[in-house]
Amino acid sequence: MQGLRPSLGGEAMKRGTDPMQFFDQQVDRSGGPTACHPWTSWRAGDGYGDMFVDGKHVRVHRWLMEQLTGRKLDRREEVLHCCDNPPCVNPAHLRIGTHTENMRDAVERGRLRIPRAAAFAARTHCPSGHEFTAENTRIREGKHGRRCRACDRLAQQVKRQLARVRAS
Repeated sequence: MQGLRPSLGGEAMKRGTDPMQFFDQQVDRSGGPTACHPWTSWRAGDGYGDMFVDGKHVRVHRWLMEQLTGRKLDRREEVLHCCDNPPCVNPAHLRIGTHTENMRDAVERGRLRIPRAAAFAARTHCPSGHEFTAENTRIREGKHGRRCRACDRLAQQVKRQLARVRAS
C-alpha cells in the first residue's frame, strides 16, 4: 500500500494525484451553494479537515484559501469559519483574518472553552472605562496582554505627585 496516506471517513490521496481533483472528490456539496460543504475525508481530532499535499500535512480550509487567493498565507493569518463548522470548506463560509479576530468571534459565539481568556479577549474598555482604541492601547512586548495608555498616564501623574509630597 505504498503511496497511500491513512484517512478516516474518506479516500486516501495517491501520490501523483492532483490535490484539487482529490479535494473536489472529498467535499459534500449536496446541501447547495449556501449550505456548509463538509470535508468527508480525514479529519483531525478538532474536526478540521486534513490532507497531504506534496508529502506535507495541510489543513484543508487553509490550503483552499491559498488556492483561491493564489498566495501562501502568512503564518499569522488564520482562516475563519463564519458558519462555526470546522469541517466546512465552502468558500462562501471562509475568510482570512487574524488570531485576535478568530478569538473575538469565538467569544461572541460562545465557542471559546477558556473563560478567562474569553473575558479578556471580549473587553473593549479598560477597568476604568477607557476604550481600547489603537491610540489608547499599548501592547505589552514580551508579555501577554494590553494596557490602557490613559490609565498609565494617570498612574504616572499620581506617582509624581506622591514623590513631590514625600520630598517636601
